[in-house]
Amino acid sequence: MKRKKKELTFEGIGVYPGIAIGTLSISTRSKVEIPKYQILKPYIGYELRRFDRALLASKKQIEEILSRIDPDLQKEVFSILEIQKMFLNDATLMSKIKNHIVEEQINAEWAVEKVVKEMEKFFEKINDPYIRERKEDLYFVANRLVKNLRGEREEDIGESGRDILAAHDLSPLEVVKLHKAGVKGLIVEIGGKNSHTSITIRTLELPAVVGVEGFLDHAEEGDEVIVDGIHGVVILNPTRHMVEKYAALREEYERRYRELRSYIDVPSVTKDGTKISLLANVDFVEEIPAVISHKAEGIGLFRTEFLFLNRDDPPPENEQFEIYKGVLEKMAPLPVIIRTFDLGADKKTPFTLYQEDNPALGLRGVRLALQYREIFKNQLKALYRAAEYGDLRIMFPMVSGVWEVRRVKKLIKEVHRELEEEGKSFASHVPIGAMIEVPSAAIIADMLAREVDFFSVGTNDLVQYTLAVDRTNEHVEYLFEPLHPAILRLLNQIAESARKEGIEVGICGEAAGDPVFTVVLLGLGYTSLSMIPHSILKVKKVVRELDSKEARELVQKLLLQDTAKKVENVLLDYIEKKLPFLKDLE
Repeated sequence: MKRKKKELTFEGIGVYPGIAIGTLSISTRSKVEIPKYQILKPYIGYELRRFDRALLASKKQIEEILSRIDPDLQKEVFSILEIQKMFLNDATLMSKIKNHIVEEQINAEWAVEKVVKEMEKFFEKINDPYIRERKEDLYFVANRLVKNLRGEREEDIGESGRDILAAHDLSPLEVVKLHKAGVKGLIVEIGGKNSHTSITIRTLELPAVVGVEGFLDHAEEGDEVIVDGIHGVVILNPTRHMVEKYAALREEYERRYRELRSYIDVPSVTKDGTKISLLANVDFVEEIPAVISHKAEGIGLFRTEFLFLNRDDPPPENEQFEIYKGVLEKMAPLPVIIRTFDLGADKKTPFTLYQEDNPALGLRGVRLALQYREIFKNQLKALYRAAEYGDLRIMFPMVSGVWEVRRVKKLIKEVHRELEEEGKSFASHVPIGAMIEVPSAAIIADMLAREVDFFSVGTNDLVQYTLAVDRTNEHVEYLFEPLHPAILRLLNQIAESARKEGIEVGICGEAAGDPVFTVVLLGLGYTSLSMIPHSILKVKKVVRELDSKEARELVQKLLLQDTAKKVENVLLDYIEKKLPFLKDLE
C-alpha cells in the first residue's frame, strides 16, 4: 500500500492571482555549473576565440528564435529577446569578459560569471524593484553563453504533460511555450514579482508563485500540488480537505473574475454620468499586451529608465526613437504619456555617477536631466520625432519649481531648432506635463498650472516627501499614510489649481489602482487614473457604482478629520453602507 505523503506548505511571491490544482511536472534542467581553471599564457588567444564562437552562437540562437515565433508569441517575448540581444551586442560588457580572460588568465566560463557578479552588485544598489530585477535578463544571457561554451543543448521545456510545472528558473520564452502546451500553473524557485518572466506570466494570466526556495528538494514528479497565486502559497501533497477548500476558493475567484471581465467593454462612467479615464502604468514594452487586453484608455505613465540602465553609455537617439515609435504605434490612437528619465537617487548609471550624502534629496529627475543636457536633449529629440506616430504627451519627473519647467521649455526650443537643422521630421506641438510628487510643486500648483498642459500626481513620492517617511524603512513604515490629512489637503489643492487653469490632472501613483482610494480621488475631482493593467477592471467596477456628487460630499467630511485613522474610519463607514462589494475586490 502506497504511503500517504505529508502535506507541505511553501511561501513565495504570487505573480498572477489565480488558483491551480493538479499533478506536478518537474523540469529536469539543472543549474548551469561553472568550471573554473587557470589557463597558460600561450592559450589565451585560443580561449578568446572560444568565447567569440560562443558569443556568435548565442546571437544566432536568439535571431533564430525571433525569426520563427508567431505574432501571438512575438508580442509577449519579442522585446525581451531584443533586450537579451542588446546585452550580447554590448561591446563594453563583452570586453569586460575578455579582459578577465586576458588579465587573470582564466577560462571564459569563469570570466562570464565574474562579470555577472560585478553587475549584480550594481543592480542590488537600486531600490526600484522594476529596475533591480532586470538582472534576470543578464542571467539568461550568461547561461546561454556558458552553455554554448560547454557545447550543451538547451532543454525543450515546452511539453510538460502535467497540469503544473515546477522549475528552478524559467525564461519568458519558456513560459509562453508552456502556456501554449496547456500548463495550468507554474512554480519557480527563483525570481521576483517584476522580473520579465513574471511580467510574461501576468500577461498570459497563468496562476503562478515564484521565489519558492527549496521546493524542488521536496517535490517529485506526479505529486499533487496547489498553486495559490493570490496569496503566494504552494501546497505540496495537499490533504483531501485542503483540495476541497481550494477548489471552492477557485470557483469563487473565477466567479468574481468573470464578473469583472463583464466590465471590459463598458464605459468607465459614474452613476451620474461623470467620465473617468482609466489608463495603464508601463515599465517595459512587453507589458503593452496586458494594457491592450484590459482595454486601458491609454498609457498614463511609461517609464523610460530601463533604456538607460545596464549600460556604460546612454542610449543613442535612434535607439530611443524606435522604441517610442513602436509604443505609440501599438497604442494608437490612444494617448501615451512618456516620462523622461527619472535617474538619480538609487538609479545611478556609469554615465551619471556622482557621490551624494543624501541621494533621495539630491540630483535626480528633471534636475539631473538639466545637468546632463546632451543626454536629455537626445531623449527629447527621439520623443518629438516619435510623436508623429501617435498621440504622445511628454512628462517631466520631480519638478519642484516653475524655473525648472521654464528651463525645460527653453531646451525644447533648442531641440526643435537642431532637428530642423538636421533635416529630421518631428511633431512640434506635443503637450507637456509636470509630475507633482514633491510638496513644493503641490503648494505652487496654481503657478505650475500656467506653465504646462497637464499634471500627473505621483502619490508614492508625494506621501514619502510630505511625511518624511521612507516606506522601505521598517522602523517608520507605519507612518506611511496615504490618507494623512496633509496628503488629502495637497491632493485637493493640486486638483483645484488644475481646474482653475483649465488643464488636465491625473493620478499615476499606487493610490490610482486601489479601489478604496478610488472613492477619495473621484471625490477630490480627479478624472484620470493610471494604474497597473490588472487593477483597471476593479477600479472600473467601483467607478460605475459611484455617484460623483456623493463622493464630493464624502471628501468634504474627510478633509475635516485631523488624523489618518479618523479619515479611514469615515471612509470605511461610507464603503460599508454604499459599496459593500469592495471587500471582495481586495
